[in-house]
Parts: sequence; C-alpha cells; structure tokens
Amino acid sequence: MKYIKSSLSIVAAAVLMASCETQKVETIDLTALENGAYIRTVPFEKYRAGLPVAKNQVDFTLEKFAETKFETVLEAVTINKGALFATYDLSIRFVDNTPANGNSSMAAAVPLKSLSASAFVKDPATGYPRFNLSITGAEILAATKVSLSNVTAQPLIKSGTGGVDLVPKKDAAEKEILGDRFDITAVMTLTDGRKYSASNTGPNITGGAFYSSAFLYRVFAVSL
Repeated sequence: MKYIKSSLSIVAAAVLMASCETQKVETIDLTALENGAYIRTVPFEKYRAGLPVAKNQVDFTLEKFAETKFETVLEAVTINKGALFATYDLSIRFVDNTPANGNSSMAAAVPLKSLSASAFVKDPATGYPRFNLSITGAEILAATKVSLSNVTAQPLIKSGTGGVDLVPKKDAAEKEILGDRFDITAVMTLTDGRKYSASNTGPNITGGAFYSSAFLYRVFAVSL
C-alpha cells in the first residue's frame, strides 16, 4: 500500500512538472505600455565655493548681462529613442528679490523660445536627439521687457578659505544678501499631445544626478 501511494505521488508530481514546462508564458510588450518622457541636461551644474549648490543655475554679471550666454545641452528622452518628442517650449519670468526699491516681479511667465524636434540631432553615443541650447542676456531682457536699471545684483565675494571660488555676500546677521533672478520654465510636448513639466514630473527625474531634468533654469544677476 505504501508503495502504491508513493508511486501515485511521483506520477502526480511528474504530470505537474510537465504541465508547468509546457505552459506558455506571454511576454510583455513594453512599447505598448504608457511611458513618460523628459528633457535631460547633459550635464549642467552651478558651482560655488567648490561645491554644487544647484543644478540648472547660472550667474550673469550685471555689468555684462546683455552679452552673457546661458548654454547647455538638451537631450530628449522618450520611448524608441526620442521618437515621440515633438516640441520643447521655454517661458521666462523676472523674480524681484529686492522689493525695497519697488517690486517688479512678473505675475506670469512669457514665451522665450520654442524648439521643435527637427532642430534636435541624434547623438551617436546615446542614440537620443540633442540640441545645444544658448540664451543670451539680450534675449532675456527682450522677452521680459525688463530694464537693467530695475535689476539688483547679488553681491559675490571670494570664499573665506582663501580660494578663488565665489560665494554670496552676507549681511551683519550672517544672512545671504539676495539679488534678482530670471526663472526659465519648460514644457515638453509629445506627438500624442501629452505634456511634461516640473508640475507633473517626480523628484527622481527633476533631482536625480543622471536625469537632471528640472524643467527649470535660473539666471541670477550678480556683481563681483
């Protein structure tokens, strides 16, 4: 009787194994799933005092503001190596951090640049389309219609460690003295109409070391 029970158990196990081996496993078509997208900056990081303080930030000296350039490389990342990318629209607003002499902050951003997918060129290393973005101070002033006479610069001084790095100047209470800035925000649009910006993108994308896709660039007016 024990022999018969053991034999039946072996047969049942063999049948189960055979059914598992012949069961068809359906693969997942990743291209059929909904995927997000982002514009990566490759790379861009602002250093002060030898340490990165903020990504996508740049300083324009007030004395040479109009001719100074903001430059970075943009990479459009969508499924199928950027095939769904349509446009990248940049808007800008002036942020007055020194209201003591009158608050000139703009209530809403205005259009700055619109980049179409056709302006991007596929990078041979990554396979994704890239664009060399360049924005001059003159373009910033023209778009916002802000006069330099209304812009207050943030004073920068050499670091206290004896190095040549520049750091923000502080007041008697050891509080950083602020200056005015320009915020450049961006919206990425796909061919199917979906849009991505800082408002609907997670911190892993906007703050990640690799992704660096804040959809936000800041130009600070400074004086040395």
